[in-house]
Amino acid sequence: MIKKIRTIGASATLATIMATNIALADFTVVPVRLSFKPGEAAVSLRVTHEDIGANKPGIYQVGVGEWTNPPNGRNVVNTNVITAFPPVFRLRPGETQIVRVSKVNKSDPMIGKAFRVIVREVPTPVKGQMNVAMRRVLNMPLLVQN
Repeated sequence: MIKKIRTIGASATLATIMATNIALADFTVVPVRLSFKPGEAAVSLRVTHEDIGANKPGIYQVGVGEWTNPPNGRNVVNTNVITAFPPVFRLRPGETQIVRVSKVNKSDPMIGKAFRVIVREVPTPVKGQMNVAMRRVLNMPLLVQN
């Protein structure tokens, strides 16, 4: 009898997982290699919501972090010397957003610093259905050439 209960429980769990929606939007980012050349204070990237067959918009976040190398491994921490604008935006299928990544203090050479630009998809729930909140994240290096 115990085996039967476990089998029924596993079947119910499997049926629940199979009925769950996973809402992900396809997006692209161009270029994926960003760098400030000497004298440049800003660069641009394009984020495109590629899921043309979808009927709902995608929401995206863009942030910049400083890439540090502490004794216990690499880490990305918040920074206020480089910013991305707009930091959050919504795109309908097929739309593109230009994002500006710029130095806050244009005269700061930022020698010896490494940065990462992070583009995140914000999952949107489907009303009336169970959802698995998954999101795609693109973590790209930002080079500062001096």
